Amino acid sequence: MAKNVVRIGIGGEAGHVARAPTADDLPPPAQDYVKEFAGIYFEAMNQWFALLRIGQTGDVLSRVIQTKLPFGKFGIYLNAGHLIHLDEWVSSPIFPGSMVPIHSGMAMQVDVIPSSATYCSTRMEDGVVIAGRDLQEKLRLHYPACFSRCLGRREFMRNTLGIEVNDDVLPLSNMPAIVPPYFLGPNRILVLTN
Repeated sequence: MAKNVVRIGIGGEAGHVARAPTADDLPPPAQDYVKEFAGIYFEAMNQWFALLRIGQTGDVLSRVIQTKLPFGKFGIYLNAGHLIHLDEWVSSPIFPGSMVPIHSGMAMQVDVIPSSATYCSTRMEDGVVIAGRDLQEKLRLHYPACFSRCLGRREFMRNTLGIEVNDDVLPLSNMPAIVPPYFLGPNRILVLTN
């Protein structure tokens, strides 16, 4: 490992703690971390979010991750997202072959966690709520501040990060879909551009 680099996962984030927000401090085999690992992950998660909606089957979401993030390089051992409950991974509609549809009222954790001996990891472990029109209207009426924050986060994901988020998705995280590849460069995050 390079002298001034630490690979770390903190809560819902994983990346490199390096002296500078460039690849220069990374070990030579990992200096293409953003292009060959974190960036590919971010693009795959964009496709995952674009498909996450009411009526979508878990198999479709699972296949996006299996196809875009092959196990040999990304080492994703867990399902590609799960429901939030008293314990993580208690239940997930997202697994190979799942015909379980996503439905309004599901609270989910994105939780797609790659693992690599070369690149360590990268991730977003955001919580989201799947909410159809009726549920969104109830949230707007009874919890207007919360609902407004969710809409603001969704617009941030769309307009700042370039992520295609369906109207059924209400992001719960204050750092929605943020992937900072270098922790000592917090103003540098991944975004999709045309």
